[in-house]
Amino acid sequence: MAVSYQQYTYPTPTIFTIGFNYLSIDDVKAQVYDGSAWVGWSVLSRNAYNKTVTIADASSYQALRLYRSTSTTNLVDFQSGSRLSEHDLDTAYQQCLFATQEVVENASNQVVASGAQGNVGLTGADGPTGPTGPAGADSTIAGPTGATGPTGATGPAGPVGTTGAVGPAGPAGAAGADGVDGVDGVDGVDGAGTGVLSSEFESSEITIPSSSGFVTAAHGLGSIPKSYSACLRCKTVEYGYSVGDEINLSIRNSYATSTHVSFHTENYSGSTPAFSIYEKDTEVSGSNITNSYWKIVFRAFV
Repeated sequence: MAVSYQQYTYPTPTIFTIGFNYLSIDDVKAQVYDGSAWVGWSVLSRNAYNKTVTIADASSYQALRLYRSTSTTNLVDFQSGSRLSEHDLDTAYQQCLFATQEVVENASNQVVASGAQGNVGLTGADGPTGPTGPAGADSTIAGPTGATGPTGATGPAGPVGTTGAVGPAGPAGAAGADGVDGVDGVDGVDGAGTGVLSSEFESSEITIPSSSGFVTAAHGLGSIPKSYSACLRCKTVEYGYSVGDEINLSIRNSYATSTHVSFHTENYSGSTPAFSIYEKDTEVSGSNITNSYWKIVFRAFV
């Protein structure tokens, strides 16, 4: 099993977890195989905390290799007489180890050219048998997918579907022209009587007085009204009543003559008249009004 790279066939993801050790995550690089050669591939980002790399989409290539390329520049420069730390010793050792592994496993798929042959040296003593080397890279990469075949002939038309539902009725047509007016009928016989109520009166809005007593308005009808009333008219919103709403007052507190109508404001408590009403919005009874929010209005009919 390789210790300096990992390889995927027809890769589909773009985020990969790094499965080998490294000194710097920037040493992790990528290559893709296009069927004839390995070429460098873009690493979009590296995440040292999660040990992952994100690469450009390589799903159209036959293989992807993530490999380590350790720098051969000294990462630690030991000085005479300096104190040796465990970190520096580990870094120097791992740099040598990782670089050697990458050469042995050909992690970067780069063929190193041979130099000129040197003089034959003395034959040394046989060394011990070394460990079995790692398995070589997979050489049984599948070939590219063949081209798509031509489209087949169009099949026969299917049967005719059922008739759809009847659509909605259209809008009504424009109205026709008005017909000719008919002949006027014969005038009826004049009635002998007159209407029940022939005249009416409505007073101006009267301010509620500050003490108990009669409130009076001259009606000018010339006779005692056949019907009359006194009401409170709302001028400022209160107890759910809107401006213009009216409340009829008790007829037992009022009287009418041939010249005027009057209402007695009898329910006072101290200096404030206690007009007690039902609240329109809550139907609570016995609520005293605010005098300045209301006006008294008379009406009379003969």
